[in-house]
Amino acid sequence: MVAAKDLHRGFTHDYISSLLRYDEESGWFYWKISRSRGIKIGQRAGTKRTEGYRSIEIDGISFLEHRLAWFLVKRFWPPDRIDHKNLQKDDNKFLNLRLATHSQNLSNAPIYKNNTSGFKGVSFNSSIGLWCAYITIDQKRRYLGNFDRSDDAARAYDVEAKKLFGEFARINFSS
Repeated sequence: MVAAKDLHRGFTHDYISSLLRYDEESGWFYWKISRSRGIKIGQRAGTKRTEGYRSIEIDGISFLEHRLAWFLVKRFWPPDRIDHKNLQKDDNKFLNLRLATHSQNLSNAPIYKNNTSGFKGVSFNSSIGLWCAYITIDQKRRYLGNFDRSDDAARAYDVEAKKLFGEFARINFSS
């Protein structure tokens, strides 16, 4: 299957709108026409992928639903990333979607599963016995300092994340 990123410009708003109806409030897509494999008019379109996003296949090309939603509402293909504000990859309500750079999108990511500190941007440096705070921007890790306590390192991360990423910052503490 060909990636939509490479071929999406050949798909016009009129063409996709003739195939799909998008409900901005629910974030769901519905077929406007019958398709192969038993797809009927009014049936919910798309499937959930293993990584959690939903996609719809049109003419042999798989489109991520959040990108389709943006295109149908704004009438242009998103130039970069679409961020799900609430971190739910299959929640394609239009109010939950926003344009983002790669760094902004990563900033809004949750703590990784292999994180052992319990805080975003914090790891323990066993060679010096201190907690290290760091932040990544434009694929470069920036050192923020060493701390005796993990929560102090997490607060240092939060300050920098708010400064660099504003509304996209996924911080450790709500205050």
